[in-house]
Amino acid sequence: MLGERIKKLRINKNLNQEQLAEKLFMKKNYISRYENERVTPPIETIIKLAEIFNVSTDYLLGVSEIRSRETITTEEQQLLNEYRELKGNERYQIIGFIQGLKTMRV
Repeated sequence: MLGERIKKLRINKNLNQEQLAEKLFMKKNYISRYENERVTPPIETIIKLAEIFNVSTDYLLGVSEIRSRETITTEEQQLLNEYRELKGNERYQIIGFIQGLKTMRV
């Protein structure tokens, strides 16, 4: 998963392996090893890769599908916690309510 994500993000950023290696101050063959999952990069490299690609380390490691490194506010966390306590139909009602609010803005 990690190697696959590194390769995909590298290509999306229009970087070849050599260019990415330069940004990480390492040899090109390390990038190939990471992408082919022959070697797991050290945590310092994972953090640097996340910075280069502007994604979270959780996304790189496959722990999360959310790419953003943005942290959520206390208010957003409260909303998320409240949402998680709802049952299926209640969640759909909240989503519908939010969509309705957004259309009223226009």
